[in-house]
Amino acid sequence: MGLYSLVSLLGFVAIVWGYSLTQPSAYVFNGVENGRSFIPWLMVLALVLLCASQLPTGYIKRTARHPMLLAVALWSVAHLVDGADLPQAALFGSFLLYSLVDLIAVARREKADQNLVQTPHWRNDLFSVLVAGLVYAMLVNGVHEWLFSVSPLVLT
Repeated sequence: MGLYSLVSLLGFVAIVWGYSLTQPSAYVFNGVENGRSFIPWLMVLALVLLCASQLPTGYIKRTARHPMLLAVALWSVAHLVDGADLPQAALFGSFLLYSLVDLIAVARREKADQNLVQTPHWRNDLFSVLVAGLVYAMLVNGVHEWLFSVSPLVLT
């Protein structure tokens, strides 16, 4: 498991490094009209689902069944909804495609899901929402810009 985690981390570093080497290009598509107004809601929901996926079963995890895949899909859509140049479309579009294909594959082979067997508890949901809110506030207040050199508050 440690080797798998190391390979995954190296893959993620390679993706970020490769993306940082790209040059901005003309927009492949201009996005959805008024799409920017949906981005905060998509991101908060994605963060709640991501947090729920890492905690013991709550009602969010039980209902979503695959909250991390849904979080990746929503995160990708949030980054594409306002429009994208070629590097952005390739990066976020590939994550969106991956999550959708994986959701379909998992649904086809799924048997008794452990999340459906465990008894959910509302405390896990509350903790997911609180942590997601904290992470979102941190991202909006400078962490996103510090990590990626792009402020999520700047209009493109």
